[in-house]
Amino acid sequence: MLIDAHCHNDRTGLLNFQKNYQIQAIVNCDSVAEWNVNQAWLNRQEHDANSSLLSAEIHPWKWTR
Repeated sequence: MLIDAHCHNDRTGLLNFQKNYQIQAIVNCDSVAEWNVNQAWLNRQEHDANSSLLSAEIHPWKWTR
């Protein structure tokens, strides 16, 4: 089993590539908008042992946003 421990859904096709090759991912979100986009993508997928997870990341230089 492969796990991508830190990725962002900012590259075309990255999450689909990971899904197709059964690479579990922790998809990091650094804004509410990014969380919503990634949550919508995950909601459209069939959830199984290879499902990705969302993670909220907080950067010190973005804490006021």
